[in-house]
Amino acid sequence: MRYDNLRPAVTRVLKGRDRAESERFTALRSHYGFDSFFCRPGITGAHEKGGVEGEIGRFRRTHLVPVPVVGSLAQLNELFAAADAAEDARVCRRPPSADRDCRRDAGDASTTSGGRAVNTSQSSRRARPLWVRLHGSEWVSSVALLAFMALMLLPIYLMISVSLRSEADSAANPFGLPLEPMWQNYVLAFQNMHYLRSVGNTLIITISTAVLTVLTASMAAWAIVRYTRRWTRTAYQVFVAGLTIPVFALITPLYKIMQQIHLLDTFAGVILAYTALTMPFAVFFFAGFLRSVPAEIEEAAAVDGCGLLRTYWSVVFPLLKPATATLSVFVILQVWNDLVLPLVFLSSDSHQTVTLAVYGTIGAHSFSTAQLLPTLVLGVIPLFCIFLLLQRYVVAGIAMGAGK
Repeated sequence: MRYDNLRPAVTRVLKGRDRAESERFTALRSHYGFDSFFCRPGITGAHEKGGVEGEIGRFRRTHLVPVPVVGSLAQLNELFAAADAAEDARVCRRPPSADRDCRRDAGDASTTSGGRAVNTSQSSRRARPLWVRLHGSEWVSSVALLAFMALMLLPIYLMISVSLRSEADSAANPFGLPLEPMWQNYVLAFQNMHYLRSVGNTLIITISTAVLTVLTASMAAWAIVRYTRRWTRTAYQVFVAGLTIPVFALITPLYKIMQQIHLLDTFAGVILAYTALTMPFAVFFFAGFLRSVPAEIEEAAAVDGCGLLRTYWSVVFPLLKPATATLSVFVILQVWNDLVLPLVFLSSDSHQTVTLAVYGTIGAHSFSTAQLLPTLVLGVIPLFCIFLLLQRYVVAGIAMGAGK
């Protein structure tokens, strides 16, 4: 700021390093006869002087407040702290035109102080408008966020727009608006994919997998975290190692197991397969969350007479509510959008899921956008509604995990 050059001059005076400046400072006080170092409005001579008098005059003209008597470095620091706050408040209230005047006034190359040149380029850089310093980065972040949001929404717009037009119209202008929406495409898709039955089957598989995964994984993670034995550490390492195994390497073993226990083409077989595939990540996720929960809570429950199951259900599981919501959304998204396991384990039409219904609209060598895209939109709608219901808990779980 403009008055920054006053700081070294007064500091030199207080420390006694510049006797000439000290005498000039004392003479200035005696001449005006005040206990405050300031330049009165009617006196302009000090405004044109260099050194301490000139700096005091500039300070007085800029801020229109007297500079109190400085008797120590501590008082000097308090003086400049108060001046900084006043300058920031003044810059926040002034229009952009005043900021241009401020930058023009602060553009002096140097200021003399005690016969020596003082470079003010650093002070000029600090004299940038406060609203630019505060909001410049916000503008860049907002532009980047809008560009990223547009990139994410573009495929959704194309899917909805093309699904409401004929194949010839969408091929001629893919990015155009559906001026005459063809709602008949959705009626045919609703009928061909047996929408209610497909969504019902998918909901049964998805919700059952999420509930079974949450219960078994939370119990396993609680035992691993609270009962630190050699076998619990080994079990945790086995679960973590399961994260590195791709699902395609497990398709054949799972198929053989389901065939031997007669669970092919059943909901139970698919639910158990999904639970086994999601267990490693679920145990890893719950274990990391439970390590931040103090064990004294469970000890207090044991003192009150709670057994293991009662402690888990009444004390531990309620504490896992944010983590459970986050994990449930992850499991639901993975199961709902999966095509591999239903395609391998489910063969009858009465058991087909939404992904199988969408896959049925794709031919061996070609597909119709008027048939495929409406089925995609109809298949996403239930998943979107589930996410809207659970997003509050998901955000809370992510924030709590980040804070811990």
